Amino acid sequence: SKTGEGVRFLSRYIKQNFDIILKDFPFGHDKKYNLPNGKILWGCYHPSPRNVNTGRLDEKMMIDLLKKVKGYIA
Repeated sequence: SKTGEGVRFLSRYIKQNFDIILKDFPFGHDKKYNLPNGKILWGCYHPSPRNVNTGRLDEKMMIDLLKKVKGYIA
């Protein structure tokens, strides 16, 4: 599947270009990680029709996350 191919590509890219172990950073909506290079990784579900229609992500979740990120960087 295209999704599987994308995940494998991203996994290889990260392993080749960053000194991190992916299992130390499990994905989750609104999960925030401080990476070794000082950058911040903040997980967010994609606002796709599938995620919205299944209830995985709703408008309030997205707005709350974006406000949190905005407050952090402001």
